[in-house]
Amino acid sequence: MGLRCQTESQLEVNMKSAILCITLALLITTCISCGKQQEQEVVVYKGKTLDQWIEQVQTGGYRSCMDAMMAIGECGPKASRARPILEKIVKEPDFKEFKGFAEVTLTRIDPKAKDAVPDLIKALRSPQDNEARMNTIRQLNQIGSPAASATPELIHIVRTDQDRMVRLTAVRALGQIGQGGEDLVPKLLQEMRKAEDPLKKVDWLMAIGALGDQARSAVPEILALLSNEDRAIRGQAAMALKEIGSPTETIVPALRELLQDKETSPRQMAAMSLGHFVPPDEPTIQALIAALQDGDTMVRCFAAGSLGSLGEYARAALPALRLLALQQTKTGVEQVDNRPAEAIKRIEYRMAGKE
Repeated sequence: MGLRCQTESQLEVNMKSAILCITLALLITTCISCGKQQEQEVVVYKGKTLDQWIEQVQTGGYRSCMDAMMAIGECGPKASRARPILEKIVKEPDFKEFKGFAEVTLTRIDPKAKDAVPDLIKALRSPQDNEARMNTIRQLNQIGSPAASATPELIHIVRTDQDRMVRLTAVRALGQIGQGGEDLVPKLLQEMRKAEDPLKKVDWLMAIGALGDQARSAVPEILALLSNEDRAIRGQAAMALKEIGSPTETIVPALRELLQDKETSPRQMAAMSLGHFVPPDEPTIQALIAALQDGDTMVRCFAAGSLGSLGEYARAALPALRLLALQQTKTGVEQVDNRPAEAIKRIEYRMAGKE
């Protein structure tokens, strides 16, 4: 009897041990499974996964590659697996045109970048000369959206700082961070309306444009300035619309029309601005091709630059760009003289059939 009880007791202990082992095994399996799910987290930006953006960097044309790097940067630290391809772009001479974009993107996906923000905010609150303040703000600008906690301090600088360039630098940082700018638009528009000096009005237009998409509510008023009697205001209005970027269905046709302006400087700004809108429509490509025959050297230069910025989208412009490269009278300014050739190189970058 005693032996039987001992056997049953031992059996019960063994069963409990077995149940415990099974429970532990299930817990470990669950943890591993959760870890894998976390590891395989799908990061999506503008309808594409991070892996698709990385592939676009490796296989896309010039403009697709640029857009992909900007998209990766917007994903922040979650995009860390893009680091190897970005570091390769920074190091290898073959990718020198993309180096600056890759460096900014690496900063934005660096998990440590956000850790620097509190010290940068503290520096802004400490006594600094204007150049030091602008350098601090530029660092926040480069960090981008992870620097969102600096938004209140930057808004305070825009509203109160006495130095024009410090204010403008802060506005640009708000545009890159992507927060806080909407609240500033009414004040900036009010200041622009009050400004009687055209150059001061241009300054306020620059500030509004620097907010990017956050200044969409200002678009109707800026569109009206494209017909202002002052050419500098017309030109800066074009640049502000380029920076804001949307709605394209109203901005792009207005900029194409500005290519017909009687003054050269608004035409130059229109030609420069149209390369920003991707994908471009056929009328935009044709308008920029026509601008390659403009009587003004810089209009031709900016039109070529915009076609180059559009990369693979501007393949229809290759014959006109090749002709311009042959016919253009040399100015002695390397950046101007080389612009058609640079545009051709960008359009052909990784095109099918090219190495």
